[in-house]
Amino acid sequence: MAISSSALAILAASLVSAIGANAQAADIYSCKDASCGGSAGNCFTTFQEGEGVCLQYSKSSFDGNGFDLNENGGYNVYFDIPAAESGCQHIIYTGSSVNNCGIPAGTFSQPTCARIPVNSLVAFEYSCSGTAGSVVKRGPAPNVTPIEKRDCSTFTTRTGPYIKNGGPVTVSNPVSGPAQVAISTSVTVGRSTTFSASVGDPWGVVSASTGIEFSESITNELSYTFEVLEGQTGYVAWTPQLNCVEGVLSGCDSGSDTSGEACGPNTGSDGSVVGQYSFVLSSRTAKEEGEKKVARAFQY
Repeated sequence: MAISSSALAILAASLVSAIGANAQAADIYSCKDASCGGSAGNCFTTFQEGEGVCLQYSKSSFDGNGFDLNENGGYNVYFDIPAAESGCQHIIYTGSSVNNCGIPAGTFSQPTCARIPVNSLVAFEYSCSGTAGSVVKRGPAPNVTPIEKRDCSTFTTRTGPYIKNGGPVTVSNPVSGPAQVAISTSVTVGRSTTFSASVGDPWGVVSASTGIEFSESITNELSYTFEVLEGQTGYVAWTPQLNCVEGVLSGCDSGSDTSGEACGPNTGSDGSVVGQYSFVLSSRTAKEEGEKKVARAFQY
């Protein structure tokens, strides 16, 4: 018996609907190199995706896992992305804030090993609805495969201490000028390090040797009105300062000396993190004006 084209269309639609109904978020492995190899020394921390919501994680969730630092004081992380069901996609956001998923750094439907810098809050979502980035929730604790830790006794400074910028955080929705944008949000700035994940407490050893205190995290309550000029379209970002030192850990249990960098939030006299606001132009506006970013010399 022949099946009509309309019946085939109905059958196909029902199959797609069934796939969408059974779509499930995945656990996303974070890895240290582009192989995304699943060894305990390379890919050992997983982050949950939200189904229809973005689950948010702080940069400190990546601390102590041996990820390389980038030029913004964040981590270079390779995410092992699995295949998505038909009509669905994995989305990773960066520049996230407490009430904003952030900017999509990658949208994936095919399996891949994706390099994405983690400079501040990062969020994960599995979307099958065609809409994304509207609901933000704090993600559960990441699942970490245990790594045998070793203690080191001495830190020798090679460079520093020095100040450098951390990763920018999105603190407004997209806006077109002329406009005045009222910023009222919380931003958490954490510490970071490039020392091996096997080192038990690099910050403690560095702090004892240098006298620098590395706060695990500090939360700033931002309140500011930012003026957007006529003809500009984009969003407001806030970039924290980090206090860093680079050197060598020695006297380590059952291991050789190890080099690396340790960074923590740079605070002002009031105890809050020093930072600067900037306006990040949309790609179209940036192309027209021949630049990517317009920064304002205002520190908080």
